[in-house]
Parts: sequence; structure tokens; C-alpha cells
Amino acid sequence: MRNPYFSRGFTLIEALVALVILSLFFTAVWEWFGTATKSTTSIERSVAMPGIYEQFKNRLALVNLKDVRQGQMTIDDLRLEWRADVARISTDEYYRRQPAWIVALFDISINVYDQNTLITDIQTKTVRQWRDPNYVPQELSEFGL
Repeated sequence: MRNPYFSRGFTLIEALVALVILSLFFTAVWEWFGTATKSTTSIERSVAMPGIYEQFKNRLALVNLKDVRQGQMTIDDLRLEWRADVARISTDEYYRRQPAWIVALFDISINVYDQNTLITDIQTKTVRQWRDPNYVPQELSEFGL
């Protein structure tokens, strides 16, 4: 004869243990999905960064670094803040190979932001030249002009 209190189903404790195990498993899976999403976003930015840098270089080529030494640009929803510092300039050299021109080497610092979050910073260099306003051609200087 069977015991009337004995049943073939799960007990409450067994069901609770199963629920705890499932919740731990789903928490770990959910955290893994969050990490995968962040990694995907980071990889997409890394892949896009060379193209963004090329666009920045093309736009910077249009900037007159003689007068403008810092600024902001927006490329593909990213804000680029840049600053140019003179690393070397021909007017400070003992001997100038091109006396009619001022040649300058600039250190360019670029901070790339997505909204207000700094993504990366980039350091590069560029050379620019412009006419020296104080240059008097030798032919004219002989005549006192």
C-alpha cells in the first residue's frame, strides 16, 4: 500500500534550487551578452578610426596653421578637438635653405570624443610653409629697396 503523503512531483525545495541554478546561469549569460555588445562597439570604432583619421588629415590640410592653432571638427558623429604646437620653425634655424619661405613642423594632438566620452587621443606631425613677409629678394636689397 502507498503512503498517502508521498507524491511523485518535485518538492518546493527542489523547485527553489532549480530556480536558483537557472537564475545564476541566466545572469552569467546576460553578462556575457553585455560584454559582447561592448566589444562589438569597440571593434567597430577601431575599424572606423583609420578612415576618420584620413578625413581629419584632409580637413586639416585646408586649415591655415600660420594663424589657427586649435579647433574642433565633427566626423561621423565623433567630435575631434585638435591643437597644433610648433615643434620646429625655420626662422629659429641658423641657416635657412629657403629664405623666402617659413617652414614649420607642427605637433598635432587630437582628442576623439563620442558625445562627452573620450575614445582615444592621437599624436601626429605635419609640415607647413608660407611666404616670409620680411624677406627682401637679394636683387632688391642691392638697390636699397
